Amino acid sequence: MTDNEESPGHWPADAVRKVRWSKDLTQSDVAALIGRSAPYVSQRETDRTNEYSISELEILAREWKMYPLELMPGLSPEACRLVLMINRLEPSKQQLALRLFGECLKAADLVEELKTTPGAMVNSPPMTWRAMPAPSQARKLD
Repeated sequence: MTDNEESPGHWPADAVRKVRWSKDLTQSDVAALIGRSAPYVSQRETDRTNEYSISELEILAREWKMYPLELMPGLSPEACRLVLMINRLEPSKQQLALRLFGECLKAADLVEELKTTPGAMVNSPPMTWRAMPAPSQARKLD
């Protein structure tokens, strides 16, 4: 793999390397930011048994004016902002927000599954919506 070739991006070091390339920085530049040596950075980029520490990722994110979570592979900037917003809520509201978020993810997965399953909706009965009766028309339960 050449120095500027795209990598699959499964490790924080891959995200750091991608940002480093986009900012035209060397491994020595990154090393100076986190107070380490260039061989240390090189090892993180090539050896999957070693990773940057959380504090090193936080330093790089702060220097590069991004969310630390953006250096975690697979998380979009939108997902990072959502996590930060939930984190700022009161603990009781965090639980509710996380439950709602979980339900939204389940619904999104179901929609994707239906999109990719041939004939999934063909044999399903049509969905109908009934209006709720006005309170004066509702039956009283004895």
